[in-house]
Amino acid sequence: MCADHLCTDIVSRAKRVIRQNHWLVRGDRIGFFEGMRGSEPLFVFLENLLNNRSDVGLIRLILPDSATLNEPVPLQALSDIAIKAGVTRIALSDTTEDIAVRTLDALFSDKVDLLLNGDHPNLSIPVMLPFREIPDKELQLFADHYGVSVRGLEYQEYHLISLEKSLRTLLGEFTAGHPSAPHAMRHYHDNLLFLTSED
Repeated sequence: MCADHLCTDIVSRAKRVIRQNHWLVRGDRIGFFEGMRGSEPLFVFLENLLNNRSDVGLIRLILPDSATLNEPVPLQALSDIAIKAGVTRIALSDTTEDIAVRTLDALFSDKVDLLLNGDHPNLSIPVMLPFREIPDKELQLFADHYGVSVRGLEYQEYHLISLEKSLRTLLGEFTAGHPSAPHAMRHYHDNLLFLTSED
């Protein structure tokens, strides 16, 4: 698949995820944090998506002065900033691997309940994850195609701190021989959500 077709496919999948989860409604003010990992390709996608919509706003948010490349930014702190700015929903650039790592972390930490209420259930503001079905490598190709970078600061959820880095390394090594592994973990997470919603 050529770069143009791949990017078109990525956009199509991201739009489908947004529709399926009802992440975009009239009157929304969508915020994204400049300088976060993946925020540049996320902005490219959101700007194109919302370019002709006067009923939805896109707000560029500034990271706190304390944010550094050496220390993940607490996600709750970001949500507090967004709420003060009048944002109704935060857009994050989480990929399939991010969902997979959080799923593994919750399982190994015996906190499966965190998987039963959607993505980032403990935040005080809703989130949208347009790239949650997009692998890291595809997001990198999308960014390269538009001449932007995926590099930036990481965020940190307060309940996922001990295993996340080692699990990301482990998942990366395992994925080298089993490319579908991150998708399998994401499907596991989504199936748990579906079964819970059916009860």
